Amino acid sequence: MNLKQLKQLIKKGESQVLEFKKSTTQLKPAFETICAFLNGEGGTLLFGVTDNGQILGQSVSDMTKQAIANEIHKLEPSVRLNVKYVQIENNKQVVIIHAEPGAHVPYVYDGRSFQRDQSVTKRMSQQNYDILVSQRNSMHFSWERMPAHKYTIKNLDHEQILNVVYSAIANGRMPAEASKENVHDILKHLQLLTENEHLSNAAVVLFGTSGISEYLQCQLKVARFKGVGIYG
Repeated sequence: MNLKQLKQLIKKGESQVLEFKKSTTQLKPAFETICAFLNGEGGTLLFGVTDNGQILGQSVSDMTKQAIANEIHKLEPSVRLNVKYVQIENNKQVVIIHAEPGAHVPYVYDGRSFQRDQSVTKRMSQQNYDILVSQRNSMHFSWERMPAHKYTIKNLDHEQILNVVYSAIANGRMPAEASKENVHDILKHLQLLTENEHLSNAAVVLFGTSGISEYLQCQLKVARFKGVGIYG
């Protein structure tokens, strides 16, 4: 993100998915908000911007980066956040932390869980927390069924999906009517969409046209050693 893009983002104002903090002296409330982002729709937090959208920036040292890393480690389950720095004038920077919707909701920060209500971060009620824990447990932490938030149906090979359907019909595994369905409905019937209509990890692994390199556990590596074979 460059300065121009940053200014365009700030113009949107604080919202359900965007929060401003004047500086990293506000790390604790900032990471409460990031926890809320993880438990909701995701979001972006900016350090070095006032509540009314004025860009102040701040000096960023190794100690600053270490302090941010320490707060990230207080989030449970562990999560990877996208942290960027945008240079402004006077050798100051705006720190940008982006959080995707979490795959292991509910998340807690420093032992407590938070949620977002419009542009306000609140402690999550015990009732909501228990419901989310129950839903998480019902998934049995099945990686295949978890949402692949970075991808949409556009990232899938539609021709390959249809070929699978035609093959299944030919082998009596699917009814002939399945050939008339659109890709979305096919994925739904194959249980490759989550309850919130996101692609599952399984959908991306099976039919993804890009991004598969991120799924290292689904790759096969083969090594060939030069030497004398058993037949000489």
